[in-house]
Amino acid sequence: MVFFKNYFSGYHKPGGIKELLVLAFPMIISTACDGVMTFTDRLFLARVGSEQMNAAMGGGVTMQMLMFFFIGLTGYSTALVAQYFGAGEKHNSSKATFQAILITLAAWPIVLLLKPTTVLMFEYIQIPAVQMQYQIQYMDILAWGAVFGMMRYTMACYFSGIGKTHIVMIATLVAMLVNVLLDYILIFGKLGFAPMGIQGAAIATIAGSAFAVAILAVAYLSHNNLVEFSVMKSFRFDRVIMKNCCTMVIRPVWRCFSIFWPFRL
Repeated sequence: MVFFKNYFSGYHKPGGIKELLVLAFPMIISTACDGVMTFTDRLFLARVGSEQMNAAMGGGVTMQMLMFFFIGLTGYSTALVAQYFGAGEKHNSSKATFQAILITLAAWPIVLLLKPTTVLMFEYIQIPAVQMQYQIQYMDILAWGAVFGMMRYTMACYFSGIGKTHIVMIATLVAMLVNVLLDYILIFGKLGFAPMGIQGAAIATIAGSAFAVAILAVAYLSHNNLVEFSVMKSFRFDRVIMKNCCTMVIRPVWRCFSIFWPFRL
């Protein structure tokens, strides 16, 4: 009892449990929504056929592998945004976010260029021909829409950094609802659509991310945010912030990527 009394003694104080929960709870909900989206994809595809379900699993983790390094780079923008925000340099918070956006835009064509190498990898590990056909279809669609998934994460980092995690939660909830609804419509061919199977699952995933990006962009470009963080002045390359974003995180990100890559294989 003494432990719990001491633990909750600073509940209402700055930096206490209440403040932590206000920030953390929306992120917990967001993470749960991501899990629901993945589960729904696999559940619906399992009703179509085991090959398509397995292909979605293999294609999904391969796509994560291609994006992991760049997501790690842009993820560091959360720390930069929070650092500048806490120091009262709010104009630099938006600059850090724009550098992360530039990294995301540069990463997209790289992901597309690396996509053919995944086919060689699938052939090397001797994936069954039927599954490989579906897996390549899934990867093709996800690769072309990868910019939405990466941009969603990048913009979420900004709102996490300034403590407005509820905006991230709202965007993720909408992404989940769009994803689940389109999964049902496109995979099984409802409301006049032809059954698309795994291709429908990929399109639903991209559509969900696109809706989330739209919501985050509206919040980012809102009048209050534009004025408070001098957003319109941030749309330029900043060598110092970009250097911080890349050099300070590239080693730990590469180390994590080196561990993640063989695990996914």
